[in-house]
Amino acid sequence: MDKSTKSKVVAVLKLVAKFVFAFGIIAYLIYDGRLDLNVVKQGFSNPQVVATSLGLIFLGSLAGFTRWSLLLRAQDVYLKPLAIARYGFIGLFFNTFMPGVVSGDVIKAWYVISDREKGQEKTPILTAIIIDRIFGLFGLIVLSLFALFLHWNQVWAIEGLRSVVSANLVLGFLVATFFSYVLLSNWGPFLWFRSFLNRYKNRKIGALFIKAYDAWSSYRYRPFLLLCSLLLACCTHTCIVVAILFCSRALGETGMEAHQIFLLAPLGLLSTALPVAPAGLGVGHVVFAMLFGWAGSQIGAEIFTLFISLQIIVNLTGVVFYVSSPKPMRLNNTPSVAPGMASS
Repeated sequence: MDKSTKSKVVAVLKLVAKFVFAFGIIAYLIYDGRLDLNVVKQGFSNPQVVATSLGLIFLGSLAGFTRWSLLLRAQDVYLKPLAIARYGFIGLFFNTFMPGVVSGDVIKAWYVISDREKGQEKTPILTAIIIDRIFGLFGLIVLSLFALFLHWNQVWAIEGLRSVVSANLVLGFLVATFFSYVLLSNWGPFLWFRSFLNRYKNRKIGALFIKAYDAWSSYRYRPFLLLCSLLLACCTHTCIVVAILFCSRALGETGMEAHQIFLLAPLGLLSTALPVAPAGLGVGHVVFAMLFGWAGSQIGAEIFTLFISLQIIVNLTGVVFYVSSPKPMRLNNTPSVAPGMASS
């Protein structure tokens, strides 16, 4: 077996192992009685909830595509709306069966880089995709913080939720630190750090890091765009959390207040970003069961199951774009070029 074949086999085995891990957790939850699929079936028997939740998830995806388009434009990368939708839905499609909800970004980056215009550098494209994912995470944190500060007394009154308060404040500090650094990256000690990096500009890794740093810090010239991107991220996740709220009500969970779901669901969704299992399966079930359990709910895992099932349905619409063009456009036109050689 040659090295290339061995690498492919190892990659497939890792993916299979992660699927086994994810479904192993789900099977354990079912066996232990912490996940009741009959309860989930109850949610699917409500067509109005299913249709509304699907619409909200789809609308949230479109808001996410718009955010990514803005961040690309800030890097002087201009894509047509249809191309944005194509790349975005293909990324969502691959999120369905690749570990973590950020894995589709890798595929999306490959498509965009392979299809880029002649002379267009890769670094701005990669930077926009990474920043877009960061803003997606920030949107979750801000949404949870908003629910926390709006209902501070009610949240603090529940002892199980006090640890959530501490976690939220730490995450909020990280968000504030990120924005402060970007906006002040051309000032004082931050400017000195950039000057210090010039010592390594003649080294390959150093030059690459400088390119990435400059592309990232260039957003300081577009503070309004950063604000719009954060608002769009909040819009995306508001749609998602409202869909989760609908799922919880469809499953008979009336004990949790809406603000508790807005507080806890974003933190649960953060856990699905970890590249541990496809679409956050298994991990998301455990985390939602734990978080919602702190608020007194016994069906957190079932709520996540119903929601993630609907999200997977939306994500699978990306198969239309993938099947119509399984490879980037330029690779389709030059089939002799291997994927690994597409980005020179």
